Amino acid sequence: MTNQEISQGVELVCNTSKEIKGYYDNPETLIAALNRVPKKDLAQCLEYYVIAYLFWPQQVARFY
Repeated sequence: MTNQEISQGVELVCNTSKEIKGYYDNPETLIAALNRVPKKDLAQCLEYYVIAYLFWPQQVARFY
């Protein structure tokens, strides 16, 4: 990894943290963000969690 790649990664983590904090501060922004997620991406998330539940049900159940 180059110094530039590391700096970009750190910047991405910081920006993501600020965005997540905004969701805690104003939950309506989270709802708005979720409503903007493309259906294709939601389908991928659903597929991931279904597969995870099928193969590791005890681990997934801990989060519910």
